[in-house]
Amino acid sequence: MALSAVERVRLKIGDRATLRRERNVGDGLAEHFKLQFEPINTTPAPEVWVNDVIQVENTDYTVDYTHAIISFVNAPLSNDKIVVQYYSVIWTDTDIQDYLDQYASNVNISAVHILFAWAADISKIARRETRQGGGGVGAITVDTSVAAKELRATAQALLDYELEYGEEAGSQIPAEGLTEVPWTEQSHQDIAYQRFIREN
Repeated sequence: MALSAVERVRLKIGDRATLRRERNVGDGLAEHFKLQFEPINTTPAPEVWVNDVIQVENTDYTVDYTHAIISFVNAPLSNDKIVVQYYSVIWTDTDIQDYLDQYASNVNISAVHILFAWAADISKIARRETRQGGGGVGAITVDTSVAAKELRATAQALLDYELEYGEEAGSQIPAEGLTEVPWTEQSHQDIAYQRFIREN
């Protein structure tokens, strides 16, 4: 089966979907349950069980895929066992499709722009490092400059390949000039929602 353009970009940028399984217990009141990792992959869709009984999306619960929130139509009863299995990524399918739309469905150039944006986006780098076991807020300080350099180097390699072999290379995107803000526990609240993306 051939990969979709979104899946091909995801493969090139190294944003592999990671399987997650989280457990919770109902209290008879709470209808909304925030999962640890966001966003949630739409394919395959998450699976939700209450007391080992599979639930039906849009009948028993809804999913906020962007913010990773499961909302039950009826609050699980006190001591109900809740299990959610899902895949999480850094970039949503919609994010990637936006780049593909912007760059005429060119997978390499779209991947290059995403990698440069990722290198410039401190919060996404920290999230990737945390998922790879690099700690996180309250655990250790993440050195995002190394991760950003790796992302820019991958982007430049893809760009060089596209410029040499691709049919629609587009304009060259400079890797120089992108800078990362050092990650610290004190400043993470200030920078977590800021995007440092240089559009070309």
